[in-house]
Amino acid sequence: MNETVKKYLTDKFPKLNLNSIHGEYNLRFELGGETLKNGTTERVNQVLKRATEIYKLAIGFNEIIILIEEYENDIFDQERKNKQYLSELISLDKLSKFKGPFEQTYYEIDDSGIKTEHVFEDKLDCDLFIGNIILEVKTVSEIILGKANLEMGFEPSITQDIYFYSVINEIGFRIYDDRGCDVWSNDKEKLRPIYKKLNKWILDYNRPEIEEFLK
Repeated sequence: MNETVKKYLTDKFPKLNLNSIHGEYNLRFELGGETLKNGTTERVNQVLKRATEIYKLAIGFNEIIILIEEYENDIFDQERKNKQYLSELISLDKLSKFKGPFEQTYYEIDDSGIKTEHVFEDKLDCDLFIGNIILEVKTVSEIILGKANLEMGFEPSITQDIYFYSVINEIGFRIYDDRGCDVWSNDKEKLRPIYKKLNKWILDYNRPEIEEFLK
């Protein structure tokens, strides 16, 4: 999949020298928290409020690159009732589509600090959508709500994995479920003001690592 995305970015945005929408430095935020019970509207509402604020600060509402991984089956939507919901929010037919499965790669670093790329034995069985669009705040909030609803049993929900990347800000964003979301960049200084302003939502587990690369 990495090679597919790299080729698309190189062909579509040759002047940006962009090989990936992912970044070296990562912030992980807690959304639902431990005090709000699963399966409650209170938890979903907190996720929506926090994630929307994080998105506004990290991405804003300029043109973005969006990457969507769509899987055939999802344990939280086995009847496939919600698979088409995302297409009601975003015109998927205007994005470039690549059929899977895709090779998955990972990196290992030896004792000398040399990084080596490896390929997983199993391929990633999904389809890929990618393109550049502009999303209104209402649409972003609806996407976030759909991801927050997925494991809570509420509808509408979104089963696809969605990655947002602001070319202007050079920052990426992804909400993975009601528990949390990630914000990343290759430039750690772009993450520093986000970390300072929303520090209270940083997961304590990730705080030492984040403070190490920001010091």
